[in-house]
Amino acid sequence: MRESRVWKFLEQKLPSWVAAERFEVVHPPGMSDVFWTDIRTSISGWLELKYCEPDDHEFVRGGIPKLKPEQPMFLRRQALNRVPAGILMRVGQNDWYFWRATCEHEWVQEVRSRNAVAFADRVWRGNFDAVGLFRALGCPCEV
Repeated sequence: MRESRVWKFLEQKLPSWVAAERFEVVHPPGMSDVFWTDIRTSISGWLELKYCEPDDHEFVRGGIPKLKPEQPMFLRRQALNRVPAGILMRVGQNDWYFWRATCEHEWVQEVRSRNAVAFADRVWRGNFDAVGLFRALGCPCEV
């Protein structure tokens, strides 16, 4: 599976109050894959999508596979500007991990580390919850 399939799955699960666009970003380095908007509030943000198999060497060690150094820096800059942002990683067919970006330099180091999996803000095993994802990103509860 590739990140494009993660996007297709996520796109099908989006709450009715979220509009999202996926990008294949070349420039600027580190820019995230998905720009989303809560159409009820006009709150918008960024989401970086990742995918790996459960036996991926880097994931088994506790890290986020294929995370480019610039990606968490982009997300941190968004958080500095109070723009909701984060990383969503699907592992195999059932598990999902989410890290909400913060404006702290330590956040960048944590998600780049071999302990990133332990620092995930949310984990879904089996049943992915798209509403829960957008709440974790900073969208208010459904109205």
